[in-house]
Amino acid sequence: MEIAFALFSVLISQEPPTLKGRALLNPDISAIGNIVNQTILQNKIKNEFFTKEFEFAFQGYLYPSIRADIFLATHGPKFGDVHEHGEEETHIGVNLEEAYVSLLNIWGGFSGKVGRKFIEFGKFNPLHPEQWLYVDPPKVIQNIFGTENLIGDGGQIEFLLPLPFLLKIQGGIFRNSEGPFQDIFYSSRAFSSFGISDFEVSFGASYVGGKTEKELSNFIGGDITLNYIKGYTKLTFISEPIFSIDEKSKFAGFYSSLFYSTGRFQVGFRIDGAKPDEEIEDEHTRNKISFGISPIFAFLLTETTKIRFQYSFFASDKPKHTVFFQLLFGLGPHSHVLQF
Repeated sequence: MEIAFALFSVLISQEPPTLKGRALLNPDISAIGNIVNQTILQNKIKNEFFTKEFEFAFQGYLYPSIRADIFLATHGPKFGDVHEHGEEETHIGVNLEEAYVSLLNIWGGFSGKVGRKFIEFGKFNPLHPEQWLYVDPPKVIQNIFGTENLIGDGGQIEFLLPLPFLLKIQGGIFRNSEGPFQDIFYSSRAFSSFGISDFEVSFGASYVGGKTEKELSNFIGGDITLNYIKGYTKLTFISEPIFSIDEKSKFAGFYSSLFYSTGRFQVGFRIDGAKPDEEIEDEHTRNKISFGISPIFAFLLTETTKIRFQYSFFASDKPKHTVFFQLLFGLGPHSHVLQF
């Protein structure tokens, strides 16, 4: 009995184990699958089933205040990268989606990121597809950036102001990887967030600008997010208007969404306001904004597996009806983003 008590005393007196040496350098490895079935309801019913994306994440710390995040992605033919080599060719394979190093504490509230990354413009653009509340990007994002996200190679500096509430400002310079800009472009963002009882309010203002094929283009956006969280219940409202500024300022479009979530399911809708598709534009619709609505329902099968149904209707001279079914699943630490 005395021996057992002595062993127990030694065990509880030891410090808890900490990651050291090689264990600290081992990255977290994750994989996310994104499979979509799309049915377009027009004069003829067109159905497509495709693997939208498989994403592989390698994430870890190089030093206690230096972190590396690398995201590789493979796409199906519908979402492959298009390059011009005489004729357009679609590259299907492994793409470097993001790869950046975060300097979490440079000095006195300053931090930064360097590498390839999704530009922090608004609420939607920095997100990976598995983090979206929707199957497809909002129409205004597709119109402006031409791809699902504006991506660049470069760096940004961030400063967290010493205030009793969160206020962060950031600015960056990048070289184009995906999107409308031809070469170097610039970005900036101011973001604030605070809580009131069960409500969390965040809002931001973003800018991105550079040279496009025709001229210098600048985009300015505002965003507001309102979360009400009570136990396992969550109500989320997001709205993001965007303006385009070249020779003159003009309204590019907006999207707004409202979602109700519990631990297992999520239901809501998105409203889009953007220009019609180029192929259906004419002199009567060129300066108009068309509106669309997308009811959405998602169900969490497990903590790392989600299914989503979405119906999208976009009003125009040729109304478009689309039905989506999406399966998302994950392996590894990064799959936590699939939870509501």
